Amino acid sequence: MAGIMKTHKATDQETKEVTELLKSINLNMALCYLKLNRFDRVLEECNAVLSSDKDNEKALYRRCLAYEKLNDFYKAKGDIDRCIELNPNSKEFKQQLQKLKQWEAREDKKAQNVFKNMFGSEKEEQPPPQ
Repeated sequence: MAGIMKTHKATDQETKEVTELLKSINLNMALCYLKLNRFDRVLEECNAVLSSDKDNEKALYRRCLAYEKLNDFYKAKGDIDRCIELNPNSKEFKQQLQKLKQWEAREDKKAQNVFKNMFGSEKEEQPPPQ
């Protein structure tokens, strides 16, 4: 049995190939989890890739989509901003950025209305000066 269980020291090339295969597996798993609406798992798979390849566009983009679905738009915007820095000509990245900017504009409008209502209702509640 000992002869069958020989250990093999991987060469640098083999290690590199295995690392690239694992990266591909993580990215494919992230895509599968995205389609299954398992956004927490998308984050795990993308983070695994980004831990060794911080500028991986696919991982950043898929993580952006997961953050968006989890309503964490600020993190999503951070990822898409980085994607555009890496690949400024990508139509897909620009469309996603536009979508997130629209969300941001809606959120800003909501915040303005909240503050307007807060301060507007305060003035109404105060008795007129005598």
